Amino acid sequence: MPGKRATLRHLQVLQSPLPLELPPACLGAAAGLAQPSPQDLLDGGGEDGAALDAGATRETVRLAEFWLALLEGEHADLTEELAKHRQRHQLALRQGEAKASALREAEGERRRLQAELRALQARGRGA
Repeated sequence: MPGKRATLRHLQVLQSPLPLELPPACLGAAAGLAQPSPQDLLDGGGEDGAALDAGATRETVRLAEFWLALLEGEHADLTEELAKHRQRHQLALRQGEAKASALREAEGERRRLQAELRALQARGRGA
């Protein structure tokens, strides 16, 4: 039974509306790097006032470029997903309007047939 409980727990986590938290290992080397503050980068100095060496600056720029590329990719993916959702929404609206139109036509036909039936019944009683 422990295997089933673990599987159920895993499924509940996957179906949860809360975002999954990435373990620190998934964040790569970013957790181990000492991140200089933006002011240190602008001033050219570190915590002790010494200038940041070129390697640390390059690593910070590389890390920033990585995160920018990642965010730009996510933005592009979300833009595509938004376009797909808009298309689906427009399709659903058109289908709904087509069904409503067909329903109105069927209701009109039903009324016409009921009126015709009443007329025939009245004629049958009168004859």
